[in-house]
Amino acid sequence: MKRDSLRRVIELRQRSRDGAAAASAQAARTRDQAAGTLAMLEQHRGELDRRSPKTGERATDGQAIDVHERLAARLDGAIAEQGRVLAQLEALAHARERALTEHQSRLRAGERLAQ
Repeated sequence: MKRDSLRRVIELRQRSRDGAAAASAQAARTRDQAAGTLAMLEQHRGELDRRSPKTGERATDGQAIDVHERLAARLDGAIAEQGRVLAQLEALAHARERALTEHQSRLRAGERLAQ
C-alpha cells in the first residue's frame, strides 16, 4: 500500500476513533445523569417514608394518608421507570465502549502497517 494511501486510511481511522470516543463519553454522561436522577428519586422516596403520616408521630387524618399513599405510588412508578431507563443507558454505554475499543484496535493496526 502506498504511503499516502496508508496515511489517509490512518487519518480516517483516527477520525472514526475520535467519533467513537465522543459517542462513548456522551453515553457515559447520559448514563451518569440517569443514575443521579434515580438516586434522587430514591432519596425522595426515603424522605417520604420518614415523614409518613402512618408513623403515628403526629395526629393525622385519612386524607393525609391517602395523599401520602398516592404520592408514594407515583414515586415508586417513577423509580421503576428510571431503573428501566438506566438499564438501557448502561447497555448503550457498554456498547459504545466496545465500539471505541474496536476503533482503537483498527487504528493501531493501521499504524503498525505504516511503520
